[in-house]
Amino acid sequence: MRHPHGGKAARDVFDDGQYVETRTTRCPRTSTVEVLERQHLVRPVRRLWIRQGVQDGVFLLVGSLQPGQGGAVLAHDTTLEDLRNRVAADPFVAHEVVSAEIIEIAPNTTDPRLAFPAA
Repeated sequence: MRHPHGGKAARDVFDDGQYVETRTTRCPRTSTVEVLERQHLVRPVRRLWIRQGVQDGVFLLVGSLQPGQGGAVLAHDTTLEDLRNRVAADPFVAHEVVSAEIIEIAPNTTDPRLAFPAA
């Protein structure tokens, strides 16, 4: 999924309900000051959005892309359509703090500790 204004990508995806979503730090048509102000305002709501994704069993991992390039979410056991809707509801995406892209992963080989995505 790309932000309507274009920009860098963010990734979230897994095959058959497994996804990696990445986000860039800001939308290109918005000034850094505006983005930082929006980020500050919506951060508490975003934390709730992340917590809900984890509680729903969809988000397996949420973290930052280093160094300061945005963030990523590892999602599992969801449909692409449901994940698109969930990502669109991300307060950082909805308020144009970041842009997002969803990438589907089709696991072929996994360590036994990660066998569940390939099952």
